[in-house]
Amino acid sequence: MSGDFKDYYEVFGLAHAWNTASAEEIRSNYKDLMREFHPDKRRTNTGFGQDMTQVINEAYAVLRDADARAKYDAEWRVHKAAQKKQGGNGMFKEGRFKDAVATGCSRKADSRTPW
Repeated sequence: MSGDFKDYYEVFGLAHAWNTASAEEIRSNYKDLMREFHPDKRRTNTGFGQDMTQVINEAYAVLRDADARAKYDAEWRVHKAAQKKQGGNGMFKEGRFKDAVATGCSRKADSRTPW
């Protein structure tokens, strides 16, 4: 699998329950994250809120649509199996998204991603 695989369940804090996460849980977590990271609420010169909003919207667009989610889940399982085989954690290393959320705008200004 590509090193660019994004764990959308990790974005919503649901990686532990990816196969049981309900549409309501995903929607609720989406709303909470958007309230926290919307660029109008998190004004910085680094664009962190904008970057986070983009990732959150991308994840929600896939996970809210049943067909897109089913396809993503199949890719997710393949990616996780490959990760386990290689001993790596991919783009969203364990807790890295949560760390980015906790540290807010501390990322380097020239970095293209919030994690």
